Amino acid sequence: MKFINNLFNTLIYNNKYRFVLFIIILIVIIIVTLTIFKIIVTYYIIKYLEINIVNDIYFCNYNYNKKSNELLKKYGDYNIKKIYLVKNPVTNFNTLLLNLITFYNYEKALLNINEIFKKKCTPHHISFMIEIDLSNNNKKFLLVEKTSYVNISENIRLNEQKILKIIKLSKSDFTINSLLKETQNRIGEKKFFNWSIYKNNCSVFIKELLITLGLYNKSNIKFISQKKFVKHVKFSSLTLHIINILCTLNNIANNYL
Repeated sequence: MKFINNLFNTLIYNNKYRFVLFIIILIVIIIVTLTIFKIIVTYYIIKYLEINIVNDIYFCNYNYNKKSNELLKKYGDYNIKKIYLVKNPVTNFNTLLLNLITFYNYEKALLNINEIFKKKCTPHHISFMIEIDLSNNNKKFLLVEKTSYVNISENIRLNEQKILKIIKLSKSDFTINSLLKETQNRIGEKKFFNWSIYKNNCSVFIKELLITLGLYNKSNIKFISQKKFVKHVKFSSLTLHIINILCTLNNIANNYL
């Protein structure tokens, strides 16, 4: 019996990593299966109820996430010294994801846009980079953006793909908190905190911040405009629903995990 027990323990030890890997793969398969099931069931419920997926689906965000709240408490009341409009190409991961859930119709749509305008057109993510002066004479930069939620971050990565445009402030007494709060009060918390791919995306969010600042002018409109993509890149209702589900899962992970 002792020999059998030792042999059993040896087998477990030698295969423990294989067992752990098996458990991880099993959990991933279960999560993916449940997600696909949720997508299918909720999609047909929405179709049955005749809900307009483009206009009526929100992700129930009514506040900032924990990290954004911490940064706003720490830096939100400093006066804004400079604002940079930031334009960054959509990441390769997001492009791949859109291609997968649209069966590569997204890539075909981009090629069609390039043909229409006779040049390479690239969709961009638009954000604010805000500069503040700290009490110790150091400068601090914070990123303000709309992904599937309103995100405030101090992790800013500048590279050769990012395009920056300095915008002059017509009013120098804005703080980050006052800028965000005034915008939220004007457009409502539902539109402020939530996201949709056509009507409430990153460009729309930055547009509203520019309106609050009194800087929604021709030059800035041209910089943030994504109208050619909104006009020519169309997604099916199923694709929009998948995007909404993925955004909801991302918000849950970002807020609670």
